[in-house]
Amino acid sequence: MQDRIKVRVFVRRPNHLLQKLIPEMNLYEIKQEKDYLEIIIDNKDYEKLKKMKTIKELQIIDYYGVYKIKNKFQKYKILGLSIVIGILLNVFLSKFIFKIEIKTPNQELKEYVKKELYQLGFKPFTFKKDVKEITQIKKELLLKDRIEWLEIEEKGTKYIVTIEEKKKQKEKTCTIRNIVSKKKAIIRSIQASNGEILKKKNDYVEKGEILISGEIHNKEDIVSNQCAKGKVLGETWYRVKVEIPQVITKQNKKENYKWKIKIGKDQKEPNNWVIKKEYSIVKSNIYPFQISVLYLQEVKIRTKELTLEKVDKEAYQKAEKIINSYFQKKPTIIRKKVLKKSLKNSKIIVDVFFAIEEDITSYQAIQEEKKEE
Repeated sequence: MQDRIKVRVFVRRPNHLLQKLIPEMNLYEIKQEKDYLEIIIDNKDYEKLKKMKTIKELQIIDYYGVYKIKNKFQKYKILGLSIVIGILLNVFLSKFIFKIEIKTPNQELKEYVKKELYQLGFKPFTFKKDVKEITQIKKELLLKDRIEWLEIEEKGTKYIVTIEEKKKQKEKTCTIRNIVSKKKAIIRSIQASNGEILKKKNDYVEKGEILISGEIHNKEDIVSNQCAKGKVLGETWYRVKVEIPQVITKQNKKENYKWKIKIGKDQKEPNNWVIKKEYSIVKSNIYPFQISVLYLQEVKIRTKELTLEKVDKEAYQKAEKIINSYFQKKPTIIRKKVLKKSLKNSKIIVDVFFAIEEDITSYQAIQEEKKEE
């Protein structure tokens, strides 16, 4: 299609102007009103039309052909360019580390690991590491005497480094002793590096019962007393009572980076977003347009009503937290079962049974008898 323009010409006598234009230029569409004339002309004839002194006002209504594409491009090129830049910037920023979170209760160890990571080039506002580089960083840190175990987890534009400190154990003098059970249990495994094993797997044992004896026998005679060494794992039992509200409200918080594109008036953010910081990337003073990066916290609140039939999952979760608090490390749960459920004052009371694999190793000193000479 040829380059053409649709114009509205305001003139005192539209008919008189029309008669004058017909022999001078090509007219493709004509609309005549009382005080104006609306016509489509070739782009080259527009300058002729502008020079006519009888015309009061001239308005461009539309463009046609290649000229229309060029005009649209000129009009929206800033917006289009901003969007392209925003997309490229988004891809670029997603390759960056913005935050490194170190998880350990030891603040001094936390600062020590932070310095070590910086020396290895693992710090905020640098490019993300690939799997090979992460593996090498973990190896370097594990060579340090202070770290027993660590894990590096990537979460969006953040890395979470979880550390377990290496504990130095003092060597103790091993006295003459038996290994006994510290509670009622069913034996799951028994290992001894020194001493005489008296029990076997699946045996039921009472508290204080000898499992590995330090008295070494030859038939019925005791030939020597030794320091029994070993480890016994047993199945032990716990009963936990928990109270759960019938209506529970959960609040999930999640930190994230998000792009914000504003066109026209300010757009309200959803109520569950809390904006921590806003970084302006592209802003136009001509058009009401802006691209920003938001550092925000997303808060989601969920309300759930529980019944006796649907409370088991919540009860297990709460009871497991209580069980975990009994041990230094998270225990192995062999099985669990809800024993009893009841309602009281808008709360659900639940009794939960747990069978736990636990170290039941305890010690009992052996008193040597003095031999008469």
